[in-house]
Amino acid sequence: MTKKKIILLVILGIVISAGVYFTFFWRTPERILKSTFDISLKEFDYTIESFEEQWIPFNGNGYLEMVIKFNELTQENIDYIKEFDVRSLSTLKQSSGHSYKHLSDEGYYIYREEGNDFYIFIFDIKNKKAVLYYRFM
Repeated sequence: MTKKKIILLVILGIVISAGVYFTFFWRTPERILKSTFDISLKEFDYTIESFEEQWIPFNGNGYLEMVIKFNELTQENIDYIKEFDVRSLSTLKQSSGHSYKHLSDEGYYIYREEGNDFYIFIFDIKNKKAVLYYRFM
C-alpha cells in the first residue's frame, strides 16, 4: 500500500469512529435523563437552564445537577410524567429535612437509592422546571 492509501484509511477510520461515538455514546442532558429514569423529553418544549457535574477522577464519586426550563407544559407532558412511579412534591417538602423553598407544591418527583448513591428527578409544574440530581459516593 502506498502512503496516501494508508493516510486515507486512517482518516476514514477516525471519521467513522467519531461518527459512531457522537451517534451512540455522546453524553447529552437528554440521554442522561433517559438513561437514569427512562424519561424522554422528545415531546417537550424546553431549554437546559444549567448543567453541572463534578467527579473525582480515581474513584468515580461525584454528582450531576441539571435544571430544565420548560417553555410550555401541555397536559400531555404532565400526563407523560405521571406515568412513572411519581410522588407529589408536597410530600417531598414535608418529609425531607432539606429546604425546598424554590419548589411549588404542584408537581412530582421520583427518587431512587442504590446503596450510598441516590437519584432524584423533580418536576415542578407551577415553575415549569425540572431538576435531575444524582450523587455517587
